Amino acid sequence: MPPLPPHSGGTGGWSTGAKVGIVAAIFGALAICALPVVNFFFMGPDIGDAKAVAEQYFDRIEAGDDARAYQLLCAKAQKATTQDAFVAKLKDSSRPVDHTVLDGGLLHASGYEAWIDVRLVEGTGATREVRLSLEGNGRDPWRVCGDTFI
Repeated sequence: MPPLPPHSGGTGGWSTGAKVGIVAAIFGALAICALPVVNFFFMGPDIGDAKAVAEQYFDRIEAGDDARAYQLLCAKAQKATTQDAFVAKLKDSSRPVDHTVLDGGLLHASGYEAWIDVRLVEGTGATREVRLSLEGNGRDPWRVCGDTFI
């Protein structure tokens, strides 16, 4: 029987350059797919910021600082009611005396709409839970929109 030929070290037809190219293409594709995810989780909006605005909003209402609470409303909410009407509504309604921010989340993939659940304590001691809607964009801070719960 003749001796076997020496092993050539071949890779079944794939050159080293082709292998490197394929691996580089795979990693490149993964990096491109990962960018939106990384951007959302590390550079996108933070639900903590939206919760802080909800906290400020009810802090101001409880303190009777109605004009500054009105400033935390989004443009759409401010168009729907004037500052004087907002203040009058607070004077005529049961103003909360305490609150607890419970939970929250981002509504869309863009991340600039959020909901925040808040437990309000009325002057009588009765409690109610409300879901506050907030909107923002990359340049402007979060603002309270929708039902203002006053």
